[in-house]
Amino acid sequence: MFSTEQFDEWIAEATKIAITYKTKIIGTSHSDGSYRNAGVSIPIAYCIDKDGSAVFISKNDVRTRVFNWETSEVLISNELN
Repeated sequence: MFSTEQFDEWIAEATKIAITYKTKIIGTSHSDGSYRNAGVSIPIAYCIDKDGSAVFISKNDVRTRVFNWETSEVLISNELN
């Protein structure tokens, strides 16, 4: 991820794919957002449900997420204990 505009494009495209193929879509960038020493990068993670609704969308947040595919429950690292 390199820009907010790119983030918006990725979410929009993931939403289209989820609806078209009636499936959940999960996407992530590198855990700290870095890629090949680019210097500017935003860590992201997202899950879009098969109806196009957001299960979770994370931008610039490096906390770990645990996703239950069957229930769509999402636990964030500080909620795991």
